[in-house]
Amino acid sequence: MPQITIEFSHEVIAVEDSRRLAFDLHAILAPVLDTDHDIFKTRLARLEDVVIGPGSSDEAMVHVELGVLTGRSPAIKAQAADLILERVQACVERRESRRPLQMTVEVRDMDAAAYRKATRA
Repeated sequence: MPQITIEFSHEVIAVEDSRRLAFDLHAILAPVLDTDHDIFKTRLARLEDVVIGPGSSDEAMVHVELGVLTGRSPAIKAQAADLILERVQACVERRESRRPLQMTVEVRDMDAAAYRKATRA
């Protein structure tokens, strides 16, 4: 059920590190969200072009969006956001890029009444 989207400027996270980041987030968020890490779904979006503010700087970005079904407390969502940001910071520190970098996290509610899932074996 938890849905994660990780969008990142191409040079700040290596492809193999982005997959490792996704698996790490599954593992650290599962106990916080009281869910099984096997049901996380993560989309990785490596971005070639980003524009920040007026576009006058050569900044890079990482943005992580975590969608969870309604019912989690604000404290749980804040804890999840802090853990995500901490893990993203550790991930980008492994790269050589020293470009200015903005890292953001958004934890949002997914409407449980409108959420549907189908699987096929």
